[in-house]
Amino acid sequence: MRYFVVIFACVGLLFAACGGESGGSKGGTDTGTDTPTSDDTPTSDDTPTSDDIPTSDDTPTSDDTPTSDDTPTSDDTPTSDDTPTSDDIPTSDDIPTSDDIPTGPDDSTDTGNAGLVHCPGSYVSDAAGLAALIGCQVIDGDLTIADSDLENLDDLSSLISVDGSLYVQNNPALNDMTGLSNLTSTNGDLQIVNNSALTNLDGLSSVISIDGTLHVKQNAVLNNVNGLSSLSSAGGVSIVSNDVLTNLDGLSSLQSLSGPVTSLFIEQNPSLANVDGLSNLATVDGVVAISYNGALTDLDGLSALSSVGGLTILFNNALTNIDGLSSITSAGGPSASYGYVSITMNSSLANVDGLSSLVSVGKKLDISINAALTNLDGLSSLVSVGEELWISSNAALCQSIVQAFIDALGDGLSGVSINTPGNKDC
Repeated sequence: MRYFVVIFACVGLLFAACGGESGGSKGGTDTGTDTPTSDDTPTSDDTPTSDDIPTSDDTPTSDDTPTSDDTPTSDDTPTSDDTPTSDDIPTSDDIPTSDDIPTGPDDSTDTGNAGLVHCPGSYVSDAAGLAALIGCQVIDGDLTIADSDLENLDDLSSLISVDGSLYVQNNPALNDMTGLSNLTSTNGDLQIVNNSALTNLDGLSSVISIDGTLHVKQNAVLNNVNGLSSLSSAGGVSIVSNDVLTNLDGLSSLQSLSGPVTSLFIEQNPSLANVDGLSNLATVDGVVAISYNGALTDLDGLSALSSVGGLTILFNNALTNIDGLSSITSAGGPSASYGYVSITMNSSLANVDGLSSLVSVGKKLDISINAALTNLDGLSSLVSVGEELWISSNAALCQSIVQAFIDALGDGLSGVSINTPGNKDC
C-alpha cells in the first residue's frame, strides 16, 4: 500500500511539472519561435487567416498566382468551409465576364491584337444583340448587322478591327454609323448595303485597309462617301446603285487595289457626275468597270491609273470623252478572264483619245455601239491584241477608218479574230 502511495505522489509531481511548464509558455510573451503543441493544432473551428490562405475578401490577382514553391502542404489544405465561392471570381473590373462581353480565342495566339478584348463573330438583328458587343475591340470572325430597326451603332465604339467581314445591310432605320469611328481594318469584306436612311459614312473615318472588297450598294439617300477618307488600300471597291450619290471624293486616299481577286465597279449610280475621288488610284490588278452612270460626263479622276487587268466603259450616256484613261498602257492580269478593253454603248462618246498610251491588250479589244464615235485616232499607240478585235455598230464611224486601223496594226493582229460589222458605210 505504501508503494502505491509513493507512485501516485510521483505521478502527481510529474503532472504538476508538465502543467507548470505548459502554462508558462502560454502565459509568457509569444516570440514566434515556440513549436506548436497538440493543443495549438488548428481545429475545424479555427478558420485559416489571410496569412495562410486567401479569404473571400481577397480577390486573386495575376501577382497571386501560386508558383511551384507555393504548393500547399497537407497542413495548409483548405477545408470545405474555405472553398472559394462565386464571390471570389474576378470581377468585370479585372477581366470581361460572360455577362458583359463574349470572349474569343486566347489573345496569346494573335500577336497583332495581343492584350485587346476579343469577341466571337456575331449576327446582330436587335439592340440587345448589339449591346452584347459593348467593349469588344476585335471580332474574331464575321460581324453581321442586318434586318434590324437600329438607328445607330454606338455600342461598337470600342471596335478596332474585324478579323472576318463586316456586313451592315438591310437596316431601314440606320442613320448614324459614328459608333464605328475607331474601326481601322477588316480582314474580309466591308459591306454597306440597302440601308435606306443612311446619308453618309462618317463613322468609317478611321478605316485604313480592307483586305476584301468594299461594297457600298443600294443606299437610297447616301449622298457622299466622305467617311472613307482614310482608306488607302483594299482588295476591291464596288459602288453600285446609290441613287443620289454625286461624287466619290471620299476615296481620295485610295492608292491601290490588289489581292487574289480585285475589282473596281462604279455602276448604276444615276446622279454620279464625276469620279475625281479616285485621282490617286494607280493600280488595279483586276477589272475596272464604269457602267450605267447616266450623269457621268468624264473619267478624269482615273488619270493616275496606269495598269488594269480588264477595262469596261459601258452605257454611260452623258460621257463625252475618256481622257482620264490616258495613263493606261496595258490590259492583262493573273486571271484568264482578264486582258480586255471594252468601250461600248456610250451614246455621247465622240472619240477614244483617252486610250493614247495603250500599247497592248492581252485578249480582246471591243469598241462597239458608240453612236457618236467618228474616229479611232486615240488607238495610235496600240501594237498588239491577243485574241479578238471587235469594232462594230458604231453608226457614225466609217468602215474605211476601221479598215485603215486594222491594216496599220498588221502583224499585231496575227491569229486574231476580227469582227467589224455595222459601222457606217463610207
